Amino acid sequence: MKKLRNVIIWIIISVVVQSGILYYMNKYMFKNITKVSYKIIKSEEKKKTLSISVPQDADGIQVSATGKYVSYTSNSTLHVVKMGTGEDKTVKLNCDFSDAYAKWRVSEDVLVLIEKVENGIKVYKYDPSTGESQQALDFNNNAITYKLTRSSSSIIGLQSNDLNTIMYLKEQAVSGNLYIDRLDISGENVKMPIGITKVGDYYVFKAEDKVVLEDLENNKIVMATSDSTQNLDIPGVSNPKLLNVDSQGNVYIGNIVNDKITEIYTASLNSKSKSEDSTFTANWNKISLKEPIDRKYVYVSDLGDIYIVDHLKGEILNAKNNNSRVASFNNMYVTMYGDSESGGIISRDLDNNKLIETPIK
Repeated sequence: MKKLRNVIIWIIISVVVQSGILYYMNKYMFKNITKVSYKIIKSEEKKKTLSISVPQDADGIQVSATGKYVSYTSNSTLHVVKMGTGEDKTVKLNCDFSDAYAKWRVSEDVLVLIEKVENGIKVYKYDPSTGESQQALDFNNNAITYKLTRSSSSIIGLQSNDLNTIMYLKEQAVSGNLYIDRLDISGENVKMPIGITKVGDYYVFKAEDKVVLEDLENNKIVMATSDSTQNLDIPGVSNPKLLNVDSQGNVYIGNIVNDKITEIYTASLNSKSKSEDSTFTANWNKISLKEPIDRKYVYVSDLGDIYIVDHLKGEILNAKNNNSRVASFNNMYVTMYGDSESGGIISRDLDNNKLIETPIK
């Protein structure tokens, strides 16, 4: 009986000692080992600088939404080139080259083609990946020919609302007057009842059936819908230049002094005007530029990025971030595309007949 008691006591002691040792090791010896930390590293494929060959007479250079394709004209022919491979496709047209107009959509790599025919215009979507064009159809899947509001006019501009089927066409009449028409892909092409006969640059809202345009005759910026117009006046600015309307409904207007932009004004146009007259009341924010600059060297993206192109130094500066440099390029500046998340610069090497795409880093 005494021996059994001693065995039980030693067992208890052994358990206590082992538990104590394990507690000590877990609490102190393995303290830094048992705590595991980790970090997720996102690996994103960075765009590389690309170069393609183009003919010496290449003109009308445009870049697609993602920078994947570039279009140009050469010898009265429209071409589309894939930047990654240099593959060059000729876009087939059903009319004379002089009676056609083409422009990339701002949200996807699709080229919109407008062809003038005897009794109006036809609209096509060109897919550069397949080289195929698809004509706009009505609700019964029949091909549509839209009537021109002025039969002798030529289409010289196109801006589309990427959330529906509305396009705003800019037409030039034989008289030289410049008009805006509203084309509903599933309906018809109608005149915009705004009474403006000298329309300059213009941009549409991405989420609304609304357009902002330049009235060149009266030197004003106007916001218009199918049934109303409002002036966008900026105190102290007598010579405004429309730069863009971003995806959030913010307008960007430059102040022109001696043919150059000295500052940029921006305001939201989403709120309703409290004014009883034809002027839209907005809260304007001013962005001063480092120095006056030509309009062609200012780029405003759909995200509201404001980039200034220093074509002499080959630099792209961010006007909203103390003119910090975001990219550099060589050769002659052509255009920009995209935004701070996935954008780039297209420049041209005239000596070697090359187009170079440089990403914004």
